[in-house]
Amino acid sequence: MEEKLYSKFKVSITEANSTHYILKAEVIGELFNPKKHPSKVGIKAITYHQMEIIQKNEGMVVKFIIDV
Repeated sequence: MEEKLYSKFKVSITEANSTHYILKAEVIGELFNPKKHPSKVGIKAITYHQMEIIQKNEGMVVKFIIDV
């Protein structure tokens, strides 16, 4: 398994119909190099606890909690 580090994200959401949306994302990164990318905290998981998905005029907002 290649360990990768992602640093740039281009995300777009379009409405397919009144109840469904299409999410497209371009993710840009590089191979993880411990000499170049020192690790401070390990992420264990993302949880659905208190997760929020909010639609606003300017787009969607997603909030989630990361377990470390």
